[in-house]
Amino acid sequence: MTEWYIAAIIIFLFLIEIIIWHKKKKKLVGICFNVCTGLLALFPVSYLLSQAGISLPVNLMTGTASAVLGPPGVALLSGVVFVASWF
Repeated sequence: MTEWYIAAIIIFLFLIEIIIWHKKKKKLVGICFNVCTGLLALFPVSYLLSQAGISLPVNLMTGTASAVLGPPGVALLSGVVFVASWF
């Protein structure tokens, strides 16, 4: 059930980013920048969380969320994994 909540949040944030990108003049540059920075941020964050004892797996779902949402998506994934580790 938790996966559905995560997927819904990711889709909602994706729609918000599409609206924001629509307002930008240089859409392709913004998209490429978000993809690159999101994927580059995923690996060190995953490593740091694993050192803290929290597992953020690097797989297709987290990679896609990081590429689509950029660094805020990595922060969202980290926050969700951190909160989910309490339960």
